[in-house]
Amino acid sequence: MNWKILSTLLLCFFVFAACKNKKQSIKSDTYSHIENIPKDLMKVFDKHGGLNQWNELGGITFSMPGDNGKETTFTDLKNRREIVKTPEFQLGFDGTNYWSKADSSIQLDPVFFTNLMFYFYAM
Repeated sequence: MNWKILSTLLLCFFVFAACKNKKQSIKSDTYSHIENIPKDLMKVFDKHGGLNQWNELGGITFSMPGDNGKETTFTDLKNRREIVKTPEFQLGFDGTNYWSKADSSIQLDPVFFTNLMFYFYAM
């Protein structure tokens, strides 16, 4: 075999071998060294399965009684998009805009109410 062809084939082999994807697994203690997460908050995550389990969740849904019926909230844990539904109104955040759908007699500030109950409930 010609030396140039052999060296070209070997070079191509090494280039392709060097370009393979490597997968890394994240261990549960990976986040324990992050300094901007308070240690007390890390203890809360650890008591509930760890920060990795929290990161694997897509969203959280909860319901609670309201003055005029059940209030159901869905919050996307990755981007904080949220929908709050009651028999009288809906409000939320779609990632860009805050919105509300309600009878004109109901005055809502979706910027104030969106994610409000999530913080009380989730934390």
